[in-house]
Amino acid sequence: MPSPVLEGLFKYVDLRSLRGILRRYFKPLRVEEVDIASSIGRFLAEDVVAPKDLPEYDVSHVDGFALSSCSELSYRLVASSSLGRCEATYVRTGEPVPEGTVAVLPVEAARIVEDRVVAPRHLEEGSEVIRRGLDVARSEVVARRGSEITPARARLLAELGLSAVKVFARPRVLEVPVGTEFVSGTRRETSSLVVRSMCEPLAEVATSKPVEDSAEVVREVVEEGVGSYDVVVTIGGVSLGDNDLTFRAVSSLGGAEVLARGIAVQPGRVTSLVSLCEKPVVMLPGLIQSTVSGAVLLLQPLLKVMQGGEPVAHYLTGLLRLGHDYTDGG
Repeated sequence: MPSPVLEGLFKYVDLRSLRGILRRYFKPLRVEEVDIASSIGRFLAEDVVAPKDLPEYDVSHVDGFALSSCSELSYRLVASSSLGRCEATYVRTGEPVPEGTVAVLPVEAARIVEDRVVAPRHLEEGSEVIRRGLDVARSEVVARRGSEITPARARLLAELGLSAVKVFARPRVLEVPVGTEFVSGTRRETSSLVVRSMCEPLAEVATSKPVEDSAEVVREVVEEGVGSYDVVVTIGGVSLGDNDLTFRAVSSLGGAEVLARGIAVQPGRVTSLVSLCEKPVVMLPGLIQSTVSGAVLLLQPLLKVMQGGEPVAHYLTGLLRLGHDYTDGG
């Protein structure tokens, strides 16, 4: 049963305030350089400026014939990197067009008569031609500090000729399942598998063996974890009932500062956050739906902030009610 005394100790933080707390107390970790191939999912440590135009040249948008200026509809077919008046040459999609190209005639629209290409009509200047710098202009900022490197963004950086980028280090996370029933083997501990899967796109995760419901043991494991990891996540032992030992144990450690004693959501309202020696200790409830809620709304945003990103959930999807104001977490 919920304890009225414990219920009164919770000061539920709304989601907007929680995001502000994360930004204020936790900063990005060290900077490291990684190659583009392994950069997907990482967060940029600096703006990326395009070293060149994309495309670098005027290129053809289709397979077809590059056409020069001509008052007629018939063009002499040539093989040349420069077109004279009323000349045409074959080009493939993405290839640079010859000097003097006015437009590209798609191959399916062309009619070949001996050594000439006949167009069905006069084409507008620039038709089927992608102009130099249309996608990206040289010196343009193509990605901002704190941006996540998606597959599409990684491809763009590679096309710009970049082989490596500077990113923030992924936080090292220690998750600690709490529960005597897991230590004794009367119940199998499985929540850490879920939490790990939710962290791994954003962090390097290690999982400790389950620890018993003992304030002394929890304090010892958390204190050691803070010494070796960037984030410690406990699972279980946070409750409105008598089994609220994890929070009491962690908050009693020297250097502990309580940042959130509960968040204004349901399920997961007892999820709590403490800064211990300037490192975050996230305390998730053990009931799996509450565990997931706390991981989505607190843990994932925290891991993003620690890499320079925005404090939002990772790939969160759901149904929203039209016309409802969600800005305060309601």
